[in-house]
Amino acid sequence: MKLQQEEHSVLNRVREALLDEIRKMEIGTRLLPERQLAEQFGVCKMTMNKIMKSLVDDGYLSRHVGRGTYVLPRPQPVAQVAFNGTSRGEIIIVYPDFYSHGILERVRLTELAAMRANLRLINIKIHPEVNLGPVYELVEACRNLRGMIVVAGPPLNGEAARLDAIGCPVVMLGELPDAGVFRNLFVISNNHFQSGFLKMNALLEKGHRKLGWIPNEPRTLAGRRSLRGIKQALYKYKLRYQNLVRPVKQIRFWESPMQAGYEQTKEVMQAHPELTALVIDTIPGALGALRAFAELGIRCPEDVSLVTAYDMFGYEEFTFPRLTRVVEPCEQIVAAAMRIIQSGGVSEPREIMIDLILKEGESIRQL
Repeated sequence: MKLQQEEHSVLNRVREALLDEIRKMEIGTRLLPERQLAEQFGVCKMTMNKIMKSLVDDGYLSRHVGRGTYVLPRPQPVAQVAFNGTSRGEIIIVYPDFYSHGILERVRLTELAAMRANLRLINIKIHPEVNLGPVYELVEACRNLRGMIVVAGPPLNGEAARLDAIGCPVVMLGELPDAGVFRNLFVISNNHFQSGFLKMNALLEKGHRKLGWIPNEPRTLAGRRSLRGIKQALYKYKLRYQNLVRPVKQIRFWESPMQAGYEQTKEVMQAHPELTALVIDTIPGALGALRAFAELGIRCPEDVSLVTAYDMFGYEEFTFPRLTRVVEPCEQIVAAAMRIIQSGGVSEPREIMIDLILKEGESIRQL
């Protein structure tokens, strides 16, 4: 018994000492191998293995076989749900901790809609590689959970079935394959096929035929649908997708889409200076492309036209030139989500697709 107590004391002491160091590290820092950590703290490798496992379980670290162990964002304790006797219930909104106009606008509009409906909105951010455990803790803490809104970012990695089991409407603002197999999951998505078609068609109508595509967002179901729209526009003009110039560089989840747009545009334009127009996935990529144009001595739209999608805090209205883009009606998206939640999902379509419109700027010229 005494030996067990001593072992437990050593384990706790070393764990706290290591945790003090971890708290001073930047997110994403790679830790020393367990053997070196064991030597540093004067314990055996087995003890250090137990400590590391406990820190992984508690959300401080993430292990990757063959790559190492990394510091995760600090786990946020789930706040106690303060019940309001006058509210009609709670709504949880879950969204990625990622700087995005689309995400923040959805959250803002949901806050307004919840207030008007006398529902308490509980916000929770998720980080890369952090599971949804805190979300389920919040679910348990709620007294009258009316629904949940998940602003989709990276793939949910098999969480759909567990979200469906919560029992109230869970509305995904984004993409979810096979949504129809679930009972309580609803999907509201943009018409990404239409987005791809409108972007490419806008350039083709102006006479552009030497074209490039800058995919500055990670490959997702939405991206595949947008690509089908791009192809359909090309086929309408009897052009081949194989002739559409694309970069070798790809972007991964949680990387900067603006940096990707900058690097992809440089790659494409340096290899193919004959291009007259680019289709760019989103506004951040277009901002990166404009920087690449400036560095390469390319004028927009005099030398190369571009078209993109969505809004970004109004920046697109103050770029030079003003950007031509496909835009989404965020108000319509949030209104549909709130309607599903307030009705309990009764008689609501399992999937809703929102149409987009092309907003013309000055970034395309007529050939």
